[in-house]
Amino acid sequence: MPGDYKKHAIIAPIGAFNNHVRWLMMLSYPNLGIDRDRMLSEVYPAQRTWHNWLAYEWAFRELPQLHSRIAVAHDATDIDDHRDSWLFLSCDPQLCLRSYVKWNSSLNNRTIRWFLEDVKRANAQSLIEASERKPSLVLDSSALYQPELDQGFYHKVRQFFDLDDAYDDASAIHRAWFKLHTDSESKMLRDLTAIFNKSYDLSEEYTQPFSDVVDFNQ
Repeated sequence: MPGDYKKHAIIAPIGAFNNHVRWLMMLSYPNLGIDRDRMLSEVYPAQRTWHNWLAYEWAFRELPQLHSRIAVAHDATDIDDHRDSWLFLSCDPQLCLRSYVKWNSSLNNRTIRWFLEDVKRANAQSLIEASERKPSLVLDSSALYQPELDQGFYHKVRQFFDLDDAYDDASAIHRAWFKLHTDSESKMLRDLTAIFNKSYDLSEEYTQPFSDVVDFNQ
């Protein structure tokens, strides 16, 4: 199928959704067994929330089946092998902050101002990097933070990577992802209030451990 043996890269600031964009594109690789149902149950399950989001993220991030086809990074220099195409994502710094702070309140040991400035610098750097790596495409991933998957954004990426159209499945995944984002915000506010007010024991709700994650070799 188109794109099956091509190697791509997605570069984005922290909080700009590059992992999610990769998952949307991976639906165009059915031979890997990454279908909509499996992704909904193992990548974006209902129990994924504010305090375990990054555990899921890192469990999948370097899987060879994913990385060999579409690598993700926050800096293009972190990808040291050949790539046939480069997608650079820019994003509204305030949106990156809203997206990321609920997963990591320390902002990777940054102050809020430092974090926002880093995103601004990364946005500017993406234009420079894109001019040095060809073929390249620069898109604003702010368009993703809404319940429905933006068709224009999706098809620009898919066509750039020369992948088959899986928009219907990608839309279902995107709706689940966005709901998990908004649910996580509500749960975080509720849970932190409970922790600080000592109003109830969170262990009564969070009894399911983070356990086995998907192995696409199976």
